[in-house]
Amino acid sequence: MGREQRHEVLNGIYHLTQHATGDEPLFLDPFDRFFFEGLLGRTLTRFRWELHAYCQVGNHYHLLIVLRELTLALGMQSLNCRYVQGFNQRHGRRGTLVRGRYTSTLVETESHYLECLTYIAMDPVGAGLCRRPEDWEWSSYGGRGTLARKPDRFLRDFIDICLA
Repeated sequence: MGREQRHEVLNGIYHLTQHATGDEPLFLDPFDRFFFEGLLGRTLTRFRWELHAYCQVGNHYHLLIVLRELTLALGMQSLNCRYVQGFNQRHGRRGTLVRGRYTSTLVETESHYLECLTYIAMDPVGAGLCRRPEDWEWSSYGGRGTLARKPDRFLRDFIDICLA
């Protein structure tokens, strides 16, 4: 028997989370983080998502998005598959990296929305990665609302080649 299909709501706000398998890290180095951000940027454009918040932690990531088209499942499949393929190729590994299905929660109230924003911003603090949320550069909060910082020219060119 197959999985139950997720219900997608046009213009719905979703808090999405994807974890790595077991105790594995999802991001090993800054290149992995830049690579993920590059893929996320392309996913936002291709699947017409509006990003309100995001955060990369050690073994998972969070997204807070608005669906402008009913593309949640396709977008997450694309983002996760491309990231895992690139990660595996770069680190000489095989097999799955992400644990099962991503978690998606429809945000239906303003208070829930504010709770999600706070949770996403504070997650690296709770994980002991920084003392204050603004110190964590791998989030929309610490990144001052930008999706990606500017890596050096060599790294940008390499990421573009990987994403092509």
